[in-house]
Amino acid sequence: MRNTTLKNKHVVKLLNTNYYFVDFDAEDTRAISFHNNTFTYKPTGNNTGIHQLATVLGTVNGSISYPVLCILNSDYEIIFQHNQYLSPKDMLHILERLK
Repeated sequence: MRNTTLKNKHVVKLLNTNYYFVDFDAEDTRAISFHNNTFTYKPTGNNTGIHQLATVLGTVNGSISYPVLCILNSDYEIIFQHNQYLSPKDMLHILERLK
């Protein structure tokens, strides 16, 4: 999605106008402070692991798969999650509906 949907000029404009967009790599190893908590990378094997924040925001129906779109409201509550590729058309539809 980074190379397709998130490069679409209409998607980018809508994200920049109506949302605070963060592109997050679930394998990022830096500690991240968010909503009064510190989340860290947790190794799961040799050269593999997942960031705790990715787990919190990206788990849908008990499992995590990528890519994940997670939208929070102003109270940092998850109001939308989707864990599959989204085309620019589908992304625009979701963003318009939720703004």
